[in-house]
Amino acid sequence: MKKMRLLGVLLLGILLVLSACGGWSSQSNGGAESNGDNSSTSKNKYVLKAVHGYSTTSTMHDLATWFSDEVEKRSDGRLTVEVYPNAQIVPVDQEIPAMLNGQVDITLSSSNALAAIEDGYYVLELPFLFDYDPKDVSVFLKDMRAFLSHENGGQQFASKLEKKGLIVLSNTANADPGVLWTTEKIVTDVESIKGLKTRVPGGLGIPETLKVVGASGVSIPASEQITALHQGVVDATINPVIYALDYKIPVKSGTLLPLTAYGNPLVISKAKFESLPADLQEILIEVGKDLEPYSDENVKNRYATVFDELEKSGIAVHYPTKEELEEWRTAVEPVYKWFTDKVNGGQELIEAVSKDN
Repeated sequence: MKKMRLLGVLLLGILLVLSACGGWSSQSNGGAESNGDNSSTSKNKYVLKAVHGYSTTSTMHDLATWFSDEVEKRSDGRLTVEVYPNAQIVPVDQEIPAMLNGQVDITLSSSNALAAIEDGYYVLELPFLFDYDPKDVSVFLKDMRAFLSHENGGQQFASKLEKKGLIVLSNTANADPGVLWTTEKIVTDVESIKGLKTRVPGGLGIPETLKVVGASGVSIPASEQITALHQGVVDATINPVIYALDYKIPVKSGTLLPLTAYGNPLVISKAKFESLPADLQEILIEVGKDLEPYSDENVKNRYATVFDELEKSGIAVHYPTKEELEEWRTAVEPVYKWFTDKVNGGQELIEAVSKDN
């Protein structure tokens, strides 16, 4: 009997010690090592799954890894962002649905993809939308950044996306504007583009621009465009200069016309974001904001050597004259009318750009 009483006392002591230490173990809950405490003082660890469709050598992957590293550092390791490049988990066109159904948590998306659920993003596909100096990319970046920060511009997109279950953490700058690259002839004036079959990444605005100047757009995924150019399926493509160099697009010439802009928002599932402690939410917002100037500087640094690299790669570059630029601007004006007719609130978006100039 004495042995039984002693055993009972020992067991009670063990239980009290375990209780004081917070329980036997942490439980996994929605990607977090959690004991049920979701307060800002919680020391639980959380893991977010981030995806994108770009290679590990791309600017986009650099932005994603910088964001991941900063989040882990500023949270003292409590929050980890695991980055999966090259569309490892889901195809690029399924990233948004995968976020909404909880399969993944974060994506470094594109304005083309987000336009499918918020058509205001089509404004970024308009030609000559932002100020542009082909030799000074900061002119373009400054104007685009002002629009993305405008309450009737990028902030309007963010508000609408939040109602649909997505939160924009950052509006990153992936590259310079999309310009025209050709496999044979150099495009100079509007007449020289007529009949050109051009690869486009999708969307509606870029094909419309090509149509009004007498060319045609063929929607081809990024993973297939090099093959399409080699095989003559298309004669040209529209890509930023940095992208064309990084991916070694097989072309002979480039014409520096700002035919489109590319937005690359970093987006998180609203449900996942709201499941995190308040202090970790603040860290995500803070790092997302800091990612914007980091991405801008990244582009500027790359652009400093971009034309030397083009020359070494044997690609001829045409800088349009003032007369040619004016001709192009006049030729593409119908695209703006198309946009305002198609997109509710389209005129206000265009005005948000002009107010920032």
